[in-house]
Amino acid sequence: MMTKRLKISRFLPMGILGLALVICLIFVQCTSEPEVVTPDVSNINVTSQFFRLDSIFALSDLNEIIKGVESFQEQHPEFSELYFKQVLRLIDRPDNPAMKQLEGFLSSDQGKNVIAEVAEAFPDLDFIQKDLDRALQYYRHYFPDQETPSFYTFLSEYAIQLFLFDDDDKTGVAIGLDLFLAPEKDYKSLDPRNPAFSDYLTKTYTKDYIVKKIMEALIDDLMGEKRGSSLLSQMIIEGKKGYILKKLMPYTAETILLEQEDEGLNWMKDNELEMWSFFLEEDLLYKTSARENMKYIKPRPDSPGMPEQAPGRTGVYLGLKIVEDYMAKNPSMTIEDLLKDQEPQKFLDAYRPKRK
Repeated sequence: MMTKRLKISRFLPMGILGLALVICLIFVQCTSEPEVVTPDVSNINVTSQFFRLDSIFALSDLNEIIKGVESFQEQHPEFSELYFKQVLRLIDRPDNPAMKQLEGFLSSDQGKNVIAEVAEAFPDLDFIQKDLDRALQYYRHYFPDQETPSFYTFLSEYAIQLFLFDDDDKTGVAIGLDLFLAPEKDYKSLDPRNPAFSDYLTKTYTKDYIVKKIMEALIDDLMGEKRGSSLLSQMIIEGKKGYILKKLMPYTAETILLEQEDEGLNWMKDNELEMWSFFLEEDLLYKTSARENMKYIKPRPDSPGMPEQAPGRTGVYLGLKIVEDYMAKNPSMTIEDLLKDQEPQKFLDAYRPKRK
């Protein structure tokens, strides 16, 4: 069934009467952005460490690369097992050993190109070290039982951006640097038909998003199994992620945290009440169709049924606002309490959509 088109008039500027009404109600309907209050984390010592397999691949001598890889595999068996077998798909065969297959990849034109691109774009990782370490300080503050993860960088021929794994007794975070080369890298030229290379996705394939993607993956891991198939449940799940991400990265721009352009973010701020009205009038909140719900949760260029100015992921934005209102009304709740709370109606009861 085709979704009924949103009445555009709901999103148009108000007339004189409507404006007068807003002025009369401004003190009860409008709220200013809350001041960012951050805990003191200066006493938490964090130094992130990166193990750069991609830098070994960039060595000039093939024999030195192979020696370096063999040493790396001995030192980091958990990551190596996943990376070489599942990412690069190098499977040892009697007639074609895995290391021989790796030599073929390193010597191929495609392999050389991606290695050179990453080496040029990421001669070091100093540019993210400060932001990552600061985010990890907040991570350790809010989740004191969690250890500082170990970090690995790799390349996957533009296939995998990031994954987590069990690295001995801690969490390992693996970052595919070849999917953080935008805007210099034209990903669409690799395969125009690949939806993963759509413009609305590749805008986040930049260095600016690396720390955000890392922290988001760690949050997602902490959340564990997520219950609820309704759109409202999905919105609150995403809202929790966004709320915690803002706590861990309080000095990072909202455009990065929400993966929105300024124009789209400002539009959502100006139309929060109207977006909420749309979700209610279209009876979307308790829909359980994953395909339909993802239209308002997953990245895409628009939000079906809303004006063309509306960006994608409007459900994520509203989910964040719902969680923010819930936490404001429950100041004694901790972040860990928030992770455990899985009753959508409790969150909904606390929500009051803001009028600009």
